[in-house]
Amino acid sequence: MSLKIKKISPESADFNRFYNFPKGIYPEDSPKWKVPEDIDFKNLIAIYGVEDENNLLARAALYQNHNLNFQNQPTCCIGNYEAENHPKAAQILIDQVSEDAKKLGAKFLLGPMNGSTWGTYRFAESTNSPFFLEPHHLNYYQKHFLNAGFQPIRNYNSKLVEEIPTDSLEPENELIELQKSLKVNVRPINMTDFAGDLKKLHELVHQAFAHNFLFTPLEKEEFVQKYMSTEKILNQEYTRIAEDEDGNFLAFFFCLDDHLNPAEKRLIIKTIARHPDPKWRGLGQLMGSLLYRKAKKDGYQSIIHALMDEDANSSSISTKFAGKPINRYFLYSKEL
Repeated sequence: MSLKIKKISPESADFNRFYNFPKGIYPEDSPKWKVPEDIDFKNLIAIYGVEDENNLLARAALYQNHNLNFQNQPTCCIGNYEAENHPKAAQILIDQVSEDAKKLGAKFLLGPMNGSTWGTYRFAESTNSPFFLEPHHLNYYQKHFLNAGFQPIRNYNSKLVEEIPTDSLEPENELIELQKSLKVNVRPINMTDFAGDLKKLHELVHQAFAHNFLFTPLEKEEFVQKYMSTEKILNQEYTRIAEDEDGNFLAFFFCLDDHLNPAEKRLIIKTIARHPDPKWRGLGQLMGSLLYRKAKKDGYQSIIHALMDEDANSSSISTKFAGKPINRYFLYSKEL
């Protein structure tokens, strides 16, 4: 029985069929449905599907983000990958995406990545004990990528703090004095002017992450629009901002509750950002210590430091607070 590949745009009559394809391969109670799938329409080239007599077997998107490069070479990425456990269909799909990426001038194809690191990216090593906002996929996807010639290029992890420590933290009075000496104010994000805080966070995040692996800039309007959608899921009291006397943002913790595991009161620390000026070194540790003390008082049973680059400073912050690895994630590259 022959397989055929189809290439469509978002305007195609088949777009909804391709978009809804995962509904046929994941159970109704899958963590997959807790967060809407993200598509980076700005950088999208096309969506591809492999069919067998009009039955879709696999689908993926090809993205060309002109700000994205790997090893200083033009780079495309393959994202929104979903497939039946059909190795031949997977191979046909990835080969076609690779061929088209090469025609666009790309020297590398990265994946899985939905357009940039602002979108969903990475495959999880294990999908057995998911938490909220963790990438969720079928466990044979990594094999599809490896069989198609991809190699892992970056490792990430999540760490769990099972018992929130306070004895090993700096005494609370010392933390308050340190905060005063730095002349910083640490406050919750302002939900009455959420867009206003997001506009200021745009500058901080771009300063903090400018030299991160595969970082690409995002326009302020896009940034605000993207993160306005987090309003209903973030934990306002724990999403904290450090600012100087003039109101300039210096550091940021983005936190939310683990909505996938409501039986346990668990906090997820999703993003940590600090201004790169060396004079603010240690500010992240200060905010982390204050947050841990508050979480202990508020009855949180555990904390997850989520989706950290294993080479990044946030991973060392997690280790300081006794985090132990609970899952790893991989990003892949294929030379074209």
